[in-house]
Amino acid sequence: MSNKNFHYKDMSFSPKQCHAARGLLNLSQSEVAEPAHVTAATLSQFERYGKAPGYNNLQAIRATLETAGIAFIPANGGGPGVRLREVRSGFGTSETLFFPDLCRAARNILNMSQWDLAEAAGIARSTVAEFERGARVPTSNNLQAMRDALEAAGVAFIEADSSAGPGVRLRK
Repeated sequence: MSNKNFHYKDMSFSPKQCHAARGLLNLSQSEVAEPAHVTAATLSQFERYGKAPGYNNLQAIRATLETAGIAFIPANGGGPGVRLREVRSGFGTSETLFFPDLCRAARNILNMSQWDLAEAAGIARSTVAEFERGARVPTSNNLQAMRDALEAAGVAFIEADSSAGPGVRLRK
């Protein structure tokens, strides 16, 4: 996957940010492509290979993700990232909770598979998969091991605050 940011006029976001945004929202490529009026293949080519679609398609993808609740974070001194535009109900504003969609977003921005995360955290892949599906809540030790492994791989978790929800960004 390409690490490039694509600049068209004042809009910039990377394939990794797109993939992480979908992870944070728990949306499939089809669920983003359809309202953006692009094909899932176009979105896949962008996320997997860094093949930028035309300006209008890229703008439509970004607008769809923003409408769904994503705020794109430019590199501006740190690494690029994504976060929820609003604090989700039940989440405190003073802490970043580690929840399934945040785990998936962190893996996606790192281009890390569930297998990779499980190996790095020293846990079973089924633990990661079931957590991300919402099928079970791992032990606090396993949750911490996953978070630590993601941070060691290069992710910084963004805490929710009074203006926006939690998110992830690449560390520089």
